[in-house]
Amino acid sequence: MHYCSFAKSVGIETRRKVLFSGNTFKLTARCWQRPSPSHSLYQTLRQSGYRGP
Repeated sequence: MHYCSFAKSVGIETRRKVLFSGNTFKLTARCWQRPSPSHSLYQTLRQSGYRGP
């Protein structure tokens, strides 16, 4: 599953990131980058069984 689609399905974490950054474009641009292992959202996805990029 694509990182962006999965991130959107997470919902709460995604909205929190948007509010924190105050810039939806910044969040969208991050979707095109390989998430770092230290990224909190990435860790959440891994714990949920995400096996993407």
